[in-house]
Amino acid sequence: MVKNIKVQLQTAFIVTSLLAALCLMLAASFIRYKIVLSKSVSATQSSVRNFKSGNLVSAIYFGRKSVKYCPDEVWGHLNLGMALSENGEHTEAISELQTANKIVETNEANLHLAKSLTAAGNLSEAAHFFDKAAQGNDPQIAMEARHLHIHPKQK
Repeated sequence: MVKNIKVQLQTAFIVTSLLAALCLMLAASFIRYKIVLSKSVSATQSSVRNFKSGNLVSAIYFGRKSVKYCPDEVWGHLNLGMALSENGEHTEAISELQTANKIVETNEANLHLAKSLTAAGNLSEAAHFFDKAAQGNDPQIAMEARHLHIHPKQK
């Protein structure tokens, strides 16, 4: 009976040790995730700030960092795609905006995708995205999409 209790205590110790190790691994993973997420949010905010101030080179730089840290996050792809589009880098912009739309479709992505597709000469596909942006719930984007659809600017 004493031997049986000793085996049970040893088993309990092993199980407790394994659970403690698992908890430490989960805590470490959570901390790493939180750090990466924090870096992604910071890069995205820097990208937006630079985009709004017209500094497209920096907006693209921080957009790339954001996508690197969190490739499944829509805002990194959207901000990078918008900056690339405004900077005339339409092939890469189309790719980033399509990726953003696969994650979560947005009116902004549709509008900038339409602009880049127009600049790349793909007017029929651009028309589709101008229509989608014009039907969205953001009146400013909808108005711009309708105007650009009627008067497309090819570069």
